[in-house]
Amino acid sequence: MGFLSGFFGGGKSESTPTRLDLWTPQQQALFSQLIGGAQRGMGTAAPSYAGKMYTPTTPQEQAYFDFMGGRGGAGAGYKEAMGNILAGRPAYDINPAATEKYYQESIRNPALKEFRETTAPLLAESFSGPGYWSSGRADATQKAISDLTSRLMEQHGQLVYGDEQARRIALENAIGRVPGAGQTYTGELGSAGQLARQIGNEEIASNLQRYLMGESVGGTYNPAYNPQVQIAMNLLGMSPYAYGTKTTQTGPGLGYSLLSGFASGLGKSI
Repeated sequence: MGFLSGFFGGGKSESTPTRLDLWTPQQQALFSQLIGGAQRGMGTAAPSYAGKMYTPTTPQEQAYFDFMGGRGGAGAGYKEAMGNILAGRPAYDINPAATEKYYQESIRNPALKEFRETTAPLLAESFSGPGYWSSGRADATQKAISDLTSRLMEQHGQLVYGDEQARRIALENAIGRVPGAGQTYTGELGSAGQLARQIGNEEIASNLQRYLMGESVGGTYNPAYNPQVQIAMNLLGMSPYAYGTKTTQTGPGLGYSLLSGFASGLGKSI
């Protein structure tokens, strides 16, 4: 008993909390750098992605839109032609002046020339000699003129009536093309609308994805989606050190010193 009393007795121990570093100096420096970067980046939008997250309108699609909108080139001609068809306008116009010109130059004038140069001389020759100015010659001449006039009037009437028939046929054909043209044109407009909506939806989805990545979209961004916030939250769950206890022994008593040293070693755990 005297031995144990000498081994443990007469001493005094004291325990105090102490901080224990868990990381190396290099790890601590890197942690400080991450904390600083996260703090600076939390107040601004995330860096924007340099490229596009959707395919913009392609040249072929733009050409299709221009064609349906009638902007330049074939598109303008197509829209004008389709407008004429939908309005029931004939594909061609009847021009009375052109018909009259054709009659004068191709029918009447040649007929009169033929009469002056051929018919009239033949009549005069057939009534030459005594009675040259007889009533028979006059009657024959009058009949020839009357026949010529009748033929000219008949041909002129046929031309005018032909124009009227052509006008009616052209109008009927134009009206008959309206339903098919309407279906074609509205179908093309519907396709153009669907294509435009698809492109617009892709852009909307792209902007939403950028917003959820913390980027600024239209001058607005959500700090909650900033990746620096996520980094900061992860860093909050990390600790570069832990707390333990340090025990010191004063006065005699080897046994206390040994036990306190052993206890101090146990206290250096998280």
